[in-house]
Amino acid sequence: MKRIILIFFAIAIAIPVFSGEIKYLKADNKYPIFNKKTNKIINYYILQPNEEIKFSTVNIDTIIILSRIVLEESSLYDYNYELQINDEIQQINKIIKPSKVSLSVNGKRVSAYNKVRKKIVETSSKISIKNISEFELLIKISADNITKSNREIEYIYFSPASYEEEKVIEIDEKSYTYYSAVSQNIRLTLEGPIYLKIVSRLIFENGLTKRYNYRFDVSDNGKLFSTFEEVAHKSLKAIFPEEQKKTPSTGDVNILKLPAGIHHLEIKDVDLNRELIFRFYISKSSVRISE
Repeated sequence: MKRIILIFFAIAIAIPVFSGEIKYLKADNKYPIFNKKTNKIINYYILQPNEEIKFSTVNIDTIIILSRIVLEESSLYDYNYELQINDEIQQINKIIKPSKVSLSVNGKRVSAYNKVRKKIVETSSKISIKNISEFELLIKISADNITKSNREIEYIYFSPASYEEEKVIEIDEKSYTYYSAVSQNIRLTLEGPIYLKIVSRLIFENGLTKRYNYRFDVSDNGKLFSTFEEVAHKSLKAIFPEEQKKTPSTGDVNILKLPAGIHHLEIKDVDLNRELIFRFYISKSSVRISE
């Protein structure tokens, strides 16, 4: 009896467990989205009006569709897309709400994601999504048994070429150098493709105010890349060891993806009555070592 049980156990181990699979057909239009809450980059696919994406599923019982749009001034209320699963066609309508935590890595604002879950009856299915709205549609497809594609990028500290002055802050007895841009823009030169992480902080004059709105511009090769708007909250951990009358805010993070080529970047403090400081990081994988 024991021998029979052992043989059955060995057979069970030998049987492979088939995971689900999603295969895309000519899907090379990826659109990275940066999530400030998780500090991760999530790849979507971008569809222009009347454009569609096709894919097939194997051993998937439920697909999960996340959708957003690239926000424009005309993005007022809702958007639509057409979902076809085999022979069944359905029109999906979703409400537009600006995202509070996500931003495209090219500096454009995006809407908050909307989720749709659809049961897949057949073992193998053909699926298509068509953008029938007037906006640029962002789509991400996943399933419960599919590995997530959220990317964690490793960064290294990068010092700008030109800046006004350095500001040192301390957090848990560790020192970090930041750079100010009150009257002189901060300048960096980078070669893409590369990811640039910008950590920005506002300096509070110690008082009752614990929150401020602030903005800063990023220009690339003389053209405005994007204007970033943040809400600063007074930090409970960070201090200026040499300026006890001032307190830095918590750090706000933005990530930019710069394409191939040389990029002459400028960081400009837009609000004259706000004092901002910045720290920069670049993706470690983009650094080349010359022999």
